[in-house]
Amino acid sequence: MAPSKARRASHCAALRSALALFLGAACSLTTRKTSVDSGTAPEGPPTQYQSLLELPGFKYYSQDFLSAFDELYFAKPILIQDYVAHDPWKVLCAVMLLNKTTGAKAVPVFFNLMKIWPTPRDFAVAPQDAVEEIIRTLGLSNIRSERLITLSRMYINDPPRPDLLRKSRCKTTLYSSVVANGGQNVVAEQTDYKRTPVSHLPGCGPYALDSWRIFCASDEEWKSVLPKDKELKRFLRWKWAYEKFRQWDPELGPGNVITLDYVRDVTALLSSE
Repeated sequence: MAPSKARRASHCAALRSALALFLGAACSLTTRKTSVDSGTAPEGPPTQYQSLLELPGFKYYSQDFLSAFDELYFAKPILIQDYVAHDPWKVLCAVMLLNKTTGAKAVPVFFNLMKIWPTPRDFAVAPQDAVEEIIRTLGLSNIRSERLITLSRMYINDPPRPDLLRKSRCKTTLYSSVVANGGQNVVAEQTDYKRTPVSHLPGCGPYALDSWRIFCASDEEWKSVLPKDKELKRFLRWKWAYEKFRQWDPELGPGNVITLDYVRDVTALLSSE
């Protein structure tokens, strides 16, 4: 399906930013001279940009970079959490169905449920046997149907508030890089999952909390998420490269600025899975 006009416009803006980043990296060894009298940089584009653009090798390489970045755009992982990110309740319902179930099986069932009970108020009064019948093919239908209804009721009676962080009921593993014995090692540490506005809701384990923080929280929150789920890792690898022009490691988080080889490698990885 072709991207919408809004998405395409956003992509064009990202391409311009990527080119500016690429130009800046290529010209990092050549800076504009500061005016001695005024202490300010001269107006107009840096002269080294113009000279570099006149070099055939640089021109072709920059075209390769933008072409690779364009291919990265179309390699974006398609996740149901991203599709319903405007409604956090739907995100939590979706991940409850996705837990230990493939998207190919869970997503159609999710849409069937949302068609019948599209809001938490509708779902809160849904007959459990009716919900159970719809999700039976996913397994654990009795447990899941009860949790979905309980989640919906609590979402109405005690909704998440951005200013109220609730204690999480699960653990997570944090990784850090340390230098020891002349080499660099990664050290793992088990710790309590951080507080979030949705931690009190039923079914909110690490996968649900990671999904909520990536797709529903503030623009800064997703940057500190280090998920264990394979699909969330793929999405963040793409998001860091495409939106922030940074390399990303699933254990250590963001790293260096993207390179042409890195963009190509990420695109190949996302396209092959």
